[in-house]
Formats: sequence, C-alpha cells, structure tokens
Amino acid sequence: MDRARTPALPAAAESFLVARIGEDLRHAAQVSIDDTDAGTRFAAEAQAKAGVLVMYRYGRAETAEHALREVLDLFLDVYRGHPNFDAAWTSH
Repeated sequence: MDRARTPALPAAAESFLVARIGEDLRHAAQVSIDDTDAGTRFAAEAQAKAGVLVMYRYGRAETAEHALREVLDLFLDVYRGHPNFDAAWTSH
C-alpha cells in the first residue's frame, strides 16, 4: 500500500496516546516501588504501545498499515478503560 494512501491518525489522537503512554510509564514507576515485577510488566506494556505508535508514524507503508490497526485497537482499549476519556481528549 502506498504510504500516501495509508489513513492518517489525527494529531490530537497521537498526542492523546503519547500522553496516556506517559501516564502508564509513571504508573509503572510508582507500582515498581512496592512490586518490582508488576512495575516491570506495566513498563513493558507501555513500551510496546510506544513501539507500535513509532512503527505507525515512521514505518514503511505495509508496516504503517498494520501498526495503524494496532494503534486503533489501543485507542479503543484506552477509550473503554479511561473514565474521563472525553474530557482528557479535549484537553490535548
């Protein structure tokens, strides 16, 4: 697929996901104070999310298309799990 034809994720959506990944990393750091293993797992999950976002942003067309699907899945997971999603979305 041509990179120009790969659907673009809105900048606000990217910013929101980056902010959520940052929150996940901060949470992982806090958790690791009491439970190193759990903190490490949370940090690994946040890093995986960041990796998918980077693949989407800078990958080749076929990689970007696959990563877009994963980013959209991540976005839906965040939407379902974030109690104040609409307020957080509009603040970015």
